[in-house]
Amino acid sequence: KYTNYEKRMNAYEASGMHLIDDTYNASPSSTESGLRTVEMIAPGRKIAVLADILELGDYSQKIHSDLGEVFKELSYDVVIAFGNDIKYLVESASKYVPIIYMYNNSKEAEEKLRDIMRPNDTIYFKGSRSMNVSEIVDNIRRDFE
Repeated sequence: KYTNYEKRMNAYEASGMHLIDDTYNASPSSTESGLRTVEMIAPGRKIAVLADILELGDYSQKIHSDLGEVFKELSYDVVIAFGNDIKYLVESASKYVPIIYMYNNSKEAEEKLRDIMRPNDTIYFKGSRSMNVSEIVDNIRRDFE
């Protein structure tokens, strides 16, 4: 039996919601790949919970902005974002995603997610490890599985 590495596209069910935990770490290519994969497998409403991709140096603004353009080819219903440079992704994605929420930290993002999530949602989680996106997944799993 195949077992995926921890926090690398791990799928969980929680109260009828489909959680995709891809929080081990983030790069531009792994984030785009994860978003596209969820696009193909999600049965219901799609929510992306995204945080900064760190260690991009002077290219961070452009890379985040370019990543937001990927949503042009996708059909996500909601993006919940937090961090500093993720705002550039939010700016470009806002042309394609009907509902976007932007926060300063993971706690605020988690509170919004809890307010809007419902059965049959597919929720994709991604961000650099130090952004603590994995804590949101762990909290949701603890409270809803």
